[in-house]
Amino acid sequence: LVHVELSGKWPSPTTKDIAICESLFHSFSEKTALLIDGLAFGAMPETLLKQAKGPIIALCHHPLAYETGLDESRRNELHISEKAALAHARSVIVTSDATAGLLARDFGVPERNIVIALPGTRKMQRARGGEDIPHMVAIGSVSRRKNYDGLLEALQQLADLSWRLTIAGRFEDEGLMG
Repeated sequence: LVHVELSGKWPSPTTKDIAICESLFHSFSEKTALLIDGLAFGAMPETLLKQAKGPIIALCHHPLAYETGLDESRRNELHISEKAALAHARSVIVTSDATAGLLARDFGVPERNIVIALPGTRKMQRARGGEDIPHMVAIGSVSRRKNYDGLLEALQQLADLSWRLTIAGRFEDEGLMG
């Protein structure tokens, strides 16, 4: 297993970002499966994806074109790009039945190529609490679609209780949670 962090501003890669990926693709053998996160994968041009020697497995949490706040032109551009990229994937891992349905219906991904991997953990005994102040942690990209403003509004109802909240992730929307 080799983890490679891509630099750049995906899903809006520069020519340099594409060249770096091209170099990476050439460094792997045909025996190497590439698992590519959707934030980058859906924006990779077909010319790049055709250079992959081994099988491509895409991970799609949410289609890029369906992100909130996009203008119609950018939405169309991302839809075309992601649909073309998905055609190069041997398998597509999604994190919900809803995303599986979207990819089959709107992006033409054959259902047989979609694997649903629901997030979560094994069922455990319910926590009983303790002496510590409850600490909630939200991890992931911070975007309007994730509705952190709604989370903070809901937590205002608990203002008279002791608790902590940590939000860990990259802010994708200027002015969010302003």
